Amino acid sequence: MANESIKDALLKISDAVMSEEDYDKYVQESSAEKTDRGAGILFATNLENALRAAIIRRLNIGDDFHAKIFGYEAALGTFSRKIIMAHAIGLYGKETRSNLDFIRLIRNALAHAAVPVKFEYPTIANACAAINIPTRLSGWFPWQNPEPDNSLLGLARFQIVCEITSHNLLRITAPRGTTTISSPFGGTIDLPQMPQSLP
Repeated sequence: MANESIKDALLKISDAVMSEEDYDKYVQESSAEKTDRGAGILFATNLENALRAAIIRRLNIGDDFHAKIFGYEAALGTFSRKIIMAHAIGLYGKETRSNLDFIRLIRNALAHAAVPVKFEYPTIANACAAINIPTRLSGWFPWQNPEPDNSLLGLARFQIVCEITSHNLLRITAPRGTTTISSPFGGTIDLPQMPQSLP
């Protein structure tokens, strides 16, 4: 029974939802990674966590349902399924969807390759070149440069796209106030304003 409680405790770590403070610390941890494989996996995992947090916020999913929806074999248990769902609920359009698909495939190649891999390898370098550096939305972000160099390649391009996309996903799902409308039953109703979508 002790092993089951240890496993449950590990699952709770995996199920924890990212906060803005967690995001900054994760970026620092990822940036300190010395290998291409490790850094790429960490940057993409941070992005997947931001995507999960964005879906939770957009759909207002309660804490009781996180594991049931995002658990290992649950409906949104994979990066791929989260990408599909977030696109379906309007978090982003084709450009961000394409970026996320490339990032997911690059991460999978890094995580599962049985041979040494680096971002300089032609296949991975070409995939990185195919991802577009998005415009950063305003708000908290650890980078000082507002417009990153679009000529970045390889790991540098992968990193900045993961970080900006993570930032943007968390910004578009942040509360934006309310809109007051007339109720058909008399009086008024305050509705949360729908956040914008990414391209």
